[in-house]
Amino acid sequence: MDFDSLVESRDGNSNDVSSIAPVMRSFLNSSFFRQSAWMMAATLIGGGCMALVQIIATRMPEGEALTFSMLVDLAAQLTIPVIGLQTVFAQETVMAIAENRRAQLTGAARWAFKVIGALWLIAALGFLIFQKQFTSNYRVTPLALGVTLAFGLLAMLQPVVAGLLQGKQEFSWFGLATILNGVGRFAGVTIMVLWLGGRADGVMLAVFLGVFLTTGLMAWRTKELWTGQIAAFDWRGLLRRALPISLALGAYTYLFTADSLLVKRFFTKDIDAYNSVRLIGRILVFATAPMAWVMFPLLVKSRVMGQRDNALIYTAGVTLGVGALGALGLTLWPELPLRFLAKGAHMGFAWMVPWFAWCLLPLSLANVLINNVLARERYAAVPWLIAVAIGYGIALRYNHETFTSVIKTLGLFGLLLVAVCVVFMISSPRTGAARR
Repeated sequence: MDFDSLVESRDGNSNDVSSIAPVMRSFLNSSFFRQSAWMMAATLIGGGCMALVQIIATRMPEGEALTFSMLVDLAAQLTIPVIGLQTVFAQETVMAIAENRRAQLTGAARWAFKVIGALWLIAALGFLIFQKQFTSNYRVTPLALGVTLAFGLLAMLQPVVAGLLQGKQEFSWFGLATILNGVGRFAGVTIMVLWLGGRADGVMLAVFLGVFLTTGLMAWRTKELWTGQIAAFDWRGLLRRALPISLALGAYTYLFTADSLLVKRFFTKDIDAYNSVRLIGRILVFATAPMAWVMFPLLVKSRVMGQRDNALIYTAGVTLGVGALGALGLTLWPELPLRFLAKGAHMGFAWMVPWFAWCLLPLSLANVLINNVLARERYAAVPWLIAVAIGYGIALRYNHETFTSVIKTLGLFGLLLVAVCVVFMISSPRTGAARR
């Protein structure tokens, strides 16, 4: 029995209290519930390991922890143009399998691989041309930059194979890949930091091996969908659907990652302290992000079926509640996490912990609201989200006299992201990409 059948059964027996227990048992035994529970568990395990990676990174030699965070954030920024491909390919795969259009799906996947390869080559060429300036300004080795670019390539390819695997509805493998990504990275970084010295280039190599394992597993499980015969497909339509998603999520990604590159470039003193405080605030974001991922398909389904769904209210409420409680706790006891993370090395910067916690709270909510805007196809909001990200980059470039000014700028533009989403949530119905 699927979820829709359970709903019909519940509605048809609303006056029969005795029917509730069998319906609940059927729901708990349904594949829908098992798959949802597995994906939630896998996401939490993988995300938890990612948070542990950042904690282990605080044990790196002086200056190396922020370098590592900066390189990971740089790779995340490389994926901005292609983030939306996972959602689009998940939808394409479902339809291709149902309508026996696998050749068109294979053609679309091959085309995406070529486009990603071309984008990556352009980025790699740019870094090669300006290598000396980049390594000098950000104080990184050419080896670390090279490994980061290789990691970035796999991270750019992953949305395609992840979307194919998600569309095949092989959630057991999808969840396993999610766990392996976190566990593999955690194990590799732990070995590099605690036993092999913990230089940024070596730690990035461990991260690369982790994403190589995950992307390889997804590619293996979807091999039949991106190999074999190809047929013509509507690449313009695919691009129209993927681009607004990538740009909207890219605006959030940029706000979440840009400060590490700026601090690494323009600050030389106390950057390890900043990185430790930054990590404490970001853990609150990591703790609530999985709820937005779970919310997205529920909102898409409710929109397609014309149903009312409270997923946004629940997700936004929990995100605000968890974030506010966490920020309040960090305001009352800011020294406590620093004792754990940095072994008391940065206690003089405990005053900065509440600032980071409260200024990242709007960004956590913005993640939820952006996913809501995308699920409801309110694509008219996308240019405004991009404008906020561009404004943030400009403001950050010219307003970074102190760590406090950097943090306040992040908080202000996080609020602007929230404001843009709210405006388009309460305005006219969706506009933007043409529907298929």
